[in-house]
Amino acid sequence: MNGISLYLHTVRHLRPIQVWNRLWRQRWRIWPWKGRGWRPSSAVREAAGPVRRQWPRCGVVWDGASTFTFLNETRRIDAPAHWDDPGCGRLWRYNLHYFDCLRQEPRPPAAATEGLVLRWINENPAGRGSGWEPYPVSLRIVNWVKWLLGDEVSACRDAGTRERVVQSLAMQAAGLARRLEYHLLANHLLANAKALVFAGVFLEGTAAARWYRTGMDIYRRELPVQILSDGIHFELSAMYHSIILEDLLDVVNLLEGTSPDPARCEDAAFLRGCAARMLHGLETLTGPDGRIAMFNDAAHGIALAPSSLESYARRLGVAADPARRDGPDSGYVRLGRDGWTLIVKCGQIGPDFQPGHAHADSLTFELWREGRKVVSDTGTDRYAVDGQRLYQRGTSAHNTVSVDGFDSSEVWGGHRVARRATPLSVEVDVAACRVTAAVRDRRGFTHRRTLELTAKGLHGIDEIGGAGCHKVAARFHMTRCAMVSLVAADGLSPHSEDCLLACEFGKLCDGTCEVLERTGDLPVKLEWDIVHETDSAKL
Repeated sequence: MNGISLYLHTVRHLRPIQVWNRLWRQRWRIWPWKGRGWRPSSAVREAAGPVRRQWPRCGVVWDGASTFTFLNETRRIDAPAHWDDPGCGRLWRYNLHYFDCLRQEPRPPAAATEGLVLRWINENPAGRGSGWEPYPVSLRIVNWVKWLLGDEVSACRDAGTRERVVQSLAMQAAGLARRLEYHLLANHLLANAKALVFAGVFLEGTAAARWYRTGMDIYRRELPVQILSDGIHFELSAMYHSIILEDLLDVVNLLEGTSPDPARCEDAAFLRGCAARMLHGLETLTGPDGRIAMFNDAAHGIALAPSSLESYARRLGVAADPARRDGPDSGYVRLGRDGWTLIVKCGQIGPDFQPGHAHADSLTFELWREGRKVVSDTGTDRYAVDGQRLYQRGTSAHNTVSVDGFDSSEVWGGHRVARRATPLSVEVDVAACRVTAAVRDRRGFTHRRTLELTAKGLHGIDEIGGAGCHKVAARFHMTRCAMVSLVAADGLSPHSEDCLLACEFGKLCDGTCEVLERTGDLPVKLEWDIVHETDSAKL
């Protein structure tokens, strides 16, 4: 497909606000300074509730000096230029500017923490470098407010130091308010909203009140759209679902721990309801091993684990609630029988106007036996625009069927999709542990897949519809410790290929890909079973 057509099929799905904002936001490249004299709000100064101090902690990313580890890559930040070193990947630089190190466990010495924050202020002039892009600004504002609200506040004994931190935080919030990411929407805009709410609650003044209202307006407008009827976030990534759920719990924690204002209590109640639905959705996306499924852009080690999110919610009195069942759902189906657990992706690849984290993975699945994953999505280990990123987003990296080696949806670049697969139908029989779904890929071929859990394992039927002679390939990515076998009907023999499974960002593990191939006139039918090795000879 030529470049012009590729762009047209990508851009035609955008909302007008995305196009307009991409042009309008260029006006605000210079970060505005909004004056001095900012101070914490009276509600924050007077709050003494213990709940708000108990923010979830993260793993160690900083040694307390100059060494940072993100995405399984360790680097030293010894000079001002290192904050935005082009030799580091963009995502690594983003992580550096998030300041997650302020909530790591065990905690660094207080003097080191204060020194690092002051160093960032001194070495990162306003508006310059990737640290001033809206997304890292949003996460940094939240982490700085948590740091100032938590026990670590005792480290800021010097009034001048605390003053500099508060003024910098206000400047970042003022600039963020003018560069909200309406060109991206989705999880980025929700991160912006959270930062504005945090800054609006923490700081005093008319502008801070406006930031708070803007953040809550975004939440009230976006969450009913972004949280689908089954409680799953519409980008269909368990990783981003978990991040957004933690964000909602954080805002509830903040509002209920610092302000008795009735309007803010009402806002907290609204967010509680959203978090309760997302907590219910997380159950669908969590395997029996307690880890998230790896559909779309997802990796372990980025978001809080499901058990940690459940514990945090429980501490705040938020319980899973499937209250809303009207409107579109995610298309994810989770079934279990006799020690086998199956999660299938039957719906859209993601929202039409923002498929940046979507993969060409229609009708893919993951499978567990006795709590251990045996068939896995290949996952995501990078956002860099390279061959590995393109492979991980492509159809051949997922447990589904490709025709002539083409991707079912036209993924390109790092976060782009042109022509997309279209879901046609979904039928679920919970009692029989069976799901049947169909899609039409971007070239017009149909794929109807039936998956049924039996006492011995997973039975599958793939039917490819169309015309002409084509090569059909079904791939199944097995973990090295799977101890299961793929058995095909009609005398078709699978062959094995080595593959790489992305467990974390920057970390690839060995796996095995079992491939069933058939070349012939369409329609073509593939029938197969995945069973424990001891049962394979009986089929």
